[in-house]
Formats: sequence, structure tokens, C-alpha cells
Amino acid sequence: MPSKSSELNVYLDLDRTLFRTDLFDKLRWQLLAKWYPGKFDLAVESQRQSEFYEYRGELYFYNFMAHMTNLGIDLDEVFEKIRTSELADGRLEYSGVRELINWIRQRGEARILTFGPNGYQSLKVSLCPSLRDVEVIITGEEKSKYFNSLTDKSSEIWMVDDKIIRDLPENIHFVQANLEGVTVVKQGWSVIDKLGKIPGTIAKTAA
Repeated sequence: MPSKSSELNVYLDLDRTLFRTDLFDKLRWQLLAKWYPGKFDLAVESQRQSEFYEYRGELYFYNFMAHMTNLGIDLDEVFEKIRTSELADGRLEYSGVRELINWIRQRGEARILTFGPNGYQSLKVSLCPSLRDVEVIITGEEKSKYFNSLTDKSSEIWMVDDKIIRDLPENIHFVQANLEGVTVVKQGWSVIDKLGKIPGTIAKTAA
């Protein structure tokens, strides 16, 4: 198993890997309907979410800021309301997030690498008590571009993500997270259905 001296280096995706994005969508809509009854119709606006998707090649993200602006809702106000709501109590973390972060840090570095708009991704992180002092890297490009931009191509790195990342450098070990139980066709990399399985997967790969 990697030790502290070997500088274990693990990058973790946010959405549907550490953060329960689908639950957040549901609970966020409910709060918005409660806070802004004159501006926000739950049935209508939840269906309109896809109108605010922004595409980057094969990837896309939901532009929450554009949606709120379209409704005339003040961004600073709604961000603060969400950030200080009951959603910040840890319910949006998958089981095992804190334990995983602690395990990695005993052996090296844990970082979050997430795709999407800066403000919205940072808001999600702020709702996760276990992630508040973890380094967060937010990108608007394919994650493979980030890894290929790193100058060190010799150190072993692990990347855990629910989405397949192609064209990774040879020093990157990809682990696919399937915490929502969707059908996944194995393609030569490890697939985990619980965060608690990541330490064993890393130890096996590094052996």
C-alpha cells in the first residue's frame, strides 16, 4: 500500500462521485419554490433546466446563474441562502467522503477536479463539510487536457470520476465511480460502487 513517503496523489471528481448532485437538484428546487413563490414555479422551472445547459464539446453543465438571472433572482442573495441552508449539514455527501479524504491525506494529497462554472461548483463544495479545506480545481475543459498539461508525467496519479475520461497520460490510473447504480460496461479500469472501496482499489493497482 502507498505510504506517506510515496506521496499518494488522488484527484476526485465532485458531481456524482463525492456530491449527491441529483438530490441537490431536487432539494434546491424545493427551497427556491419556498423562497421565491412569486418568481419560481417548481413544475415549470425544473423542466426548463435543460434550456440553460452549456456545452463544451461532448460535455455540458447547467448554468444555474443564467437561470436565476432569467427569473430576476439576485445571485448573491440566492447563493447565500443556499450556502447557509440546511443543505450544508452534510446530507449531500455520499457515505464515506470524510473517511476517504482522511485516508488519502494520511498518505499524500487529495484534490477535487471538477468540470463546470466556478461559482456554482464552489457553491456545491461549500455544502460539503468534509471538503471545506480540500484543494479544488475547477475546469471548463476535458479533464484529460488538465492532466496532459502537467509537466510531471512520471509520478503515479489516481483519478476517480463517474464519467469516463479518455486520452489520459500513462501515469494516470482511472477509477470509475458508479455510486448511483447505473449500468456500466467495464472497459479495462476499476469500477467502484462505494467510496470505501477506493483504498483497496488503489492498493491493488499500486501493488
